[in-house]
Amino acid sequence: MGRFFILFGVLLVTYLGFFLFPTPNDGQSAEQVAGMPVVCVGAAEEEPCWLTIGAGQGVVLVGMGGAGVVCFALYSVGLLFATGQLAAGGLAIGQVGFGGSFFLGQAGVGPVALGQLVGGALVAGQGALGASGGDFLKELSAELNQILGKGGEPPPPKV
Repeated sequence: MGRFFILFGVLLVTYLGFFLFPTPNDGQSAEQVAGMPVVCVGAAEEEPCWLTIGAGQGVVLVGMGGAGVVCFALYSVGLLFATGQLAAGGLAIGQVGFGGSFFLGQAGVGPVALGQLVGGALVAGQGALGASGGDFLKELSAELNQILGKGGEPPPPKV
């Protein structure tokens, strides 16, 4: 949990720093990589940026809302990952949302879902609609702990 707060703190300081020291060129950095500005700050822009702070489109989006590959926003759509109050993405964590492979949150849908009011193929939580995913999620947690070096043995495969 400590890593989450460290990451959140870094993102928050970066976010505030960009607003205290705005970039010239209407919130877009002059530097471009592969034809896209490196940083965009502020309101929604027509063209995506590598790092979008505020709202808009970008490879990485941090702020109020928009779309991108990875999104940390109030409302967001992320191709690989999205988090926020309203989130949709390959892996989604949010208050209300949809996960293409996994959803974790208050109310949402995903093939594998964990939350309060969730639906999917394998689900666990309060008010879940779908087959019980409790065993699957426990096995997944044990495997992730082993991969991330937290010790423990993964459960034996079921035959």
